Amino acid sequence: MLSKARLLILAGPVLFLAATLSGCGGSEKVSVAPPVTTFAAPEKPPAKKEAGAEAPVGGAPGIEENRTGGIAAIVGNKVISRSRLRKKVDQRILAIVARQQVSPAAINRRQQELPILLEMVNKELIIQAQMAVYPGKEIEDLVVLDNVMAWVDRDIQKRRKAGQKGVTTRQDYFDIQKNELGLSREEVVREIREKMLSEMYLWQEVYGKLDTFIPPSESRAYYRSHREEFTPPQEVHYQRIKIFDNADAFEAVQSVRQGLQEGKAFSALAMAHSEEFQGNPKLRATVFKNKFSELDDFPFPIPVILKSLREGQHSGPDRAQGAFWFFRMKEIIKGEPKTYKEAQGTIENRLLIARRKVAYGQLIERLKSSTRVEVYLGSQAAAARPKKPVGPVLAPKPAKKKPAAPAGS
Repeated sequence: MLSKARLLILAGPVLFLAATLSGCGGSEKVSVAPPVTTFAAPEKPPAKKEAGAEAPVGGAPGIEENRTGGIAAIVGNKVISRSRLRKKVDQRILAIVARQQVSPAAINRRQQELPILLEMVNKELIIQAQMAVYPGKEIEDLVVLDNVMAWVDRDIQKRRKAGQKGVTTRQDYFDIQKNELGLSREEVVREIREKMLSEMYLWQEVYGKLDTFIPPSESRAYYRSHREEFTPPQEVHYQRIKIFDNADAFEAVQSVRQGLQEGKAFSALAMAHSEEFQGNPKLRATVFKNKFSELDDFPFPIPVILKSLREGQHSGPDRAQGAFWFFRMKEIIKGEPKTYKEAQGTIENRLLIARRKVAYGQLIERLKSSTRVEVYLGSQAAAARPKKPVGPVLAPKPAKKKPAAPAGS
């Protein structure tokens, strides 16, 4: 069995490359792939349950418990603790703070908790389904460290191609995870192992079994209803606000953000807050013009941002080259639409991704139907908990017998 697992893992790079090229691999990952989670640590004894902490009713034996801070969910024989969920939420908030330069207090934790927990539950379902194929084995046996480091190397290359020139070595990679998400090296390795294991299961049991043939009638119908998506932009006209990342950046960023929320003119905000053109503030309202092909020469993530904006939309703040940037798209000059034949490959890829999303959802429902899943958080808690009878259960009273009618009546 183990040799089979090692063979599949060695094929992992090919699967991940195929998934990436198709737009659904490696949180896409099939656009729906959930973030990675960790199991409750078996080497640590379960902590005593805190006073008032919620616990499942009618728990079954064999549950691997981790009650530190209470239970957020039970999946099969694994517990997702509230402390683990808190750490995941903290990581998500740290990522938002680093990307958008907002105060952590401005982010509603409760709105983050339930979606993250459901993602953790889905990931745990897939991992347990894959581990069941190899009884008696640990995840370290199935995903060896060499394969984890190969995955890190590929991710470094993807980041560099996307413009993140600051990451060149594995140590750079782990330092970024530590500084931005608070993850130790061991936690990163564990999450990559779980990610690779779940992706292997998805490709073996779901995506690899899907019909990949897209009927021409289906792709032509998509082309007719999405023709504007296949009309490539030739030129973009946009404005920008640049705020250097220093001690005063937070206040300036908040002022621009608030101004945009209040509907103030982007040009006025640029002249008041942008730190470009120090000698002539009027130039800060300049409308820049670039060929669409020139955007790829800009530092990451600016090309991604500008290519995603539609006319009249604005973005930001986003960090690049030691500054925070806001952009507003004024106008997009488009060329001639691609022919159906030119767009056919892209269309088929999109429709395949849509099929994979549906198949992923069906897989999760199927795994839930055969696995104990209980969620002890938010509005789903009451529905997830087993119902417990209130008070003694009494047998129904016997029906009173009717008196016999007198004879001769």
